[in-house]
Amino acid sequence: MEANLGDGTNLAAGAIVTPSKFHVVRAAASRATATEWVRLRPMRIAPSMVVVISLLIAAKYPAPRVAIVGAGYAVSFVYQLIESARARRAGVEQRSLFHSHLVLLVIQAMSIGATGGMRSPLWPGLLGNCLGTLNIFGDSRESTITIVHTCTLTLIVAVLPEAIHGPAIAAPFHSALAVWTILFTLFLLRTSAFALGDAFRRTECTLDKMREDVIVAATERAQSLESIGSKVAHELKNPLSAIKGLVQLLKRGASDDKSRERLGVICSEVTRMEGILRDYLSFSRPLEDLKRQPVELGALADDVCSVLEARAEVAGIALHRSGGAARVLGDPRRLKEALLNLVSNALEATPRLGEVEVEICADAGDHDPRIEIRDTGKGMSAEELARVGTPFFTTREGGTGLGVVLARAVIAQHGGAVTFASDAGRGTRVTVQLPAKPAPSPSDTPCPAQPSEVRAHG
Repeated sequence: MEANLGDGTNLAAGAIVTPSKFHVVRAAASRATATEWVRLRPMRIAPSMVVVISLLIAAKYPAPRVAIVGAGYAVSFVYQLIESARARRAGVEQRSLFHSHLVLLVIQAMSIGATGGMRSPLWPGLLGNCLGTLNIFGDSRESTITIVHTCTLTLIVAVLPEAIHGPAIAAPFHSALAVWTILFTLFLLRTSAFALGDAFRRTECTLDKMREDVIVAATERAQSLESIGSKVAHELKNPLSAIKGLVQLLKRGASDDKSRERLGVICSEVTRMEGILRDYLSFSRPLEDLKRQPVELGALADDVCSVLEARAEVAGIALHRSGGAARVLGDPRRLKEALLNLVSNALEATPRLGEVEVEICADAGDHDPRIEIRDTGKGMSAEELARVGTPFFTTREGGTGLGVVLARAVIAQHGGAVTFASDAGRGTRVTVQLPAKPAPSPSDTPCPAQPSEVRAHG
């Protein structure tokens, strides 16, 4: 199992704006679109009504039937004028828009029934009104009702007796009405679809702006909390130092072993608190500019092992360095700090009589040099491995988890990456990949390439 700590996280990948806010924005955009549609609907529908009546009169269709169609259109036009005026005053509610669509479906079905029934050229208008409703309301209860309503009207028109249907419209005018109805229906569907598309785009833009505002606010808040936390941690250092000094004085003057033991516990806990504050201040402090110079990774690793040698000996752990030489261009102080953190973590995770190995690898060719730190500790589970590098996550008691974060930040600042591979009960391998040196060094000797996953021996 491996975890790559070189990659960042996608801050905006998740849903930052809450669903309730999304629904509010979407409802506002939909209502604005519906209001504009209802407000302009009478002027858009009126030309079609005039064309249909004119063609029926030109076809010398029976006057009573033309009057029925005209009366239906007049009622529809007046109804739409009333809805338009209401929309100008107070906007359009979803319920009123839905009801108006049902009314228009009924009037369209009446016109079809009076102009030949199943032979009427006005059928596309009924289908267009239905599709327009479905386009607006989507997968909803209103759409289901609209489908049932349209099917019912279709069945009613289909079963009407011939006497009510009336005669067929003359061929040239029948075709003209059919063509006009199809084209006008397509125009209305296009208009409504484009209006809804614009509404969705406006909603998307608004939500993107809301997400950006949330991200900016969260970033500013995080920076503020980080600054406050750093100040608090800094202010606590002096009182803790004073407490530690007084406890040490009291411990020297204690008259009995029990008191000395208790004061020793207090002193050790204060020391631990100082370590936590020191790690936090190092973590919250912005990274300094790198002072780059050629760095021999072998010498650097030897220096780190020398610093930690006594600690490893006291813990009963074998610490040694292996591998060839490699050179990078970097800040030796910062790289040493990062390596110290990683090797210290390996020592903490390794039990007595265990082993920690620091190996320098410089593959032949143009491959980047790497430092591998292997231990024979308890390893980590997949869940723990996934959280490695998260601030304040640690698998050992008393740790802060900031050492890995600091090391990762330093290596990333050098253009490298830190990866972890571990099996529970079989140890952990940390690989530090650093950019290759500017020019090959004659002293570099490659070591054999390591397999993709190394299991430390125990």
